[in-house]
Amino acid sequence: MRFSTKLLLFLGLLLISSGAHAACRPLMFGECCGREPCSFITWRGDCKVLTYQLYADFLYWQIYGEGLEFARDGGSSGAPGTPVDETGTILSPGCRAKPGFRIGLTVDLPCCTWDAFGRYTYISNNLLGSKRVANGVTGLNPLIWNHGVNGTEDINYAEGKWGFEVSVFDFGLGHNFPIGGCFNFRPHLGLKTTWQKHHYRVTYENIVNTATITRDQICFVTDFNGVGLRGGFDAEWRLCRCLSFVGGISTSALYSDLNQNRRDDHTDNILSNNPISVTNVWLKDEHCVLLPVTELLIGLQWVAKMFTGYEYSILVAWETQKWWNLNQFLFISNDTVNNNFEFGPQGGVTYQGLTVRLKLDF
Repeated sequence: MRFSTKLLLFLGLLLISSGAHAACRPLMFGECCGREPCSFITWRGDCKVLTYQLYADFLYWQIYGEGLEFARDGGSSGAPGTPVDETGTILSPGCRAKPGFRIGLTVDLPCCTWDAFGRYTYISNNLLGSKRVANGVTGLNPLIWNHGVNGTEDINYAEGKWGFEVSVFDFGLGHNFPIGGCFNFRPHLGLKTTWQKHHYRVTYENIVNTATITRDQICFVTDFNGVGLRGGFDAEWRLCRCLSFVGGISTSALYSDLNQNRRDDHTDNILSNNPISVTNVWLKDEHCVLLPVTELLIGLQWVAKMFTGYEYSILVAWETQKWWNLNQFLFISNDTVNNNFEFGPQGGVTYQGLTVRLKLDF
């Protein structure tokens, strides 16, 4: 986790804790755990009246994609009896924190403890990793085989750029179970849908001489539009009149077609006025997949009333999502064997970081 993410999490927790300490007072047993439920219970007095909870989330999430390693810099002597000179490095686009947003609506149905909910999440990002070495320097080798260069050849420049755009819509029904006045347990069940597009472009350059630099680019494009069941539970523990400890967990299984494309382009000399590029690989694969998704959230929530009498709340939480086996690419395992292509998942995608929510009850 990067320093900026740690700092934001620390400041958010410090702010909400300070505000809660100033505005709250400890609950007496009769106030919190007596017959009257705490104010955090989601339904209101008349069960025949619909009430609404509208919220907006600011997301500052760190995104990491597995299986995106594209080059090796040193770390191998190349022979069993030869010692290695220094520790090498595996290059990848890495992981960085980027902002996103989520909006949601919860409707308390005229059945007292039942509610219907829907929420939309959007996040996009571009991650870049690269390494350049001077002409004559050895040890920088590609990890993704192609018809231009293979893993045993030295190159002068390697770059991996991973970009994606993700839209997710969750909706379903929830049921509240208040326990002892200060606790609320809410299981929920519904559907998760997603529209995702991932681009991964790898570039290798090799200096042949002072007038010639060859370039090989491998472009992977993945489209996934899935839908499936989503279920889990939320829990809330009222610490004082306006401060709550909240958490949630959910799992999903999304089913759909996963479309993969790979295109390799070789350019004989990028320094030429008229460089010639040849597409030597162009593949498409479409197959059905069932992808599991897990989601975790834990944080603190501060609740207060506006001058109009409506409630509002601020949530500062840490959230983690893991999309299993989402990164799938078409790889060539050995350039000397034309049909030695590898299929299947190379890893998942993880989103984790700070979630700040402003919610209005009306």
